[in-house]
Amino acid sequence: MRGLSGSANRPVMTASLHLEKRDAMLELLDRGLVMVHLDPRAEGVIVPEWFKEDPTLRLNIAYGFNLPALDVDEEGLYAVLSFGGQNHGCTIPWPAVFAITLPQEQHDGQVWPESLPKELIETIAAVEAVSEEVEVAERGPQLRVVRADDEGEAPTLKAVPEVETPVAVEAPLAAMEPTSESETPALPAKPTKLRLVTD
Repeated sequence: MRGLSGSANRPVMTASLHLEKRDAMLELLDRGLVMVHLDPRAEGVIVPEWFKEDPTLRLNIAYGFNLPALDVDEEGLYAVLSFGGQNHGCTIPWPAVFAITLPQEQHDGQVWPESLPKELIETIAAVEAVSEEVEVAERGPQLRVVRADDEGEAPTLKAVPEVETPVAVEAPLAAMEPTSESETPALPAKPTKLRLVTD
């Protein structure tokens, strides 16, 4: 292939990945307009110089464009594409390609996460983090059990709304009896203590 040099010592897994990208490209070309997503800074990429500083570049390729040259093989693809009315020979090795999609079919296609540029990975991670925060905020506060500590305190439940509960007071029955009809029973100042006496 033009502009690409092969390597006999290339790992089997990498060669397999290259073939996977090639096969995906050929399959999608048979379906229509293909958008190739690539990192133009990657080694071996030849595109117009003004694209070389960007982390991502998307190129549209189709059989219907009747391109002056289009070659797809196990190393990558070579195509003569038009930019601003001028033709440029573009060499795109498969390691630079991280996705191949069909823009006219809701970008159906394939993505290779291991080939994503670092900047794109960071952007995706940031978007996922924000989405997770929004999801948590929409769910509202969650209840959680706080375990007992070493001092033997009972587990508590955080974020529980306060509810008034009746308090039971133990007192001798005699202290609860009214002395007259108008008086309310008085509670003893101190609870009565009982002790068992044995002979």
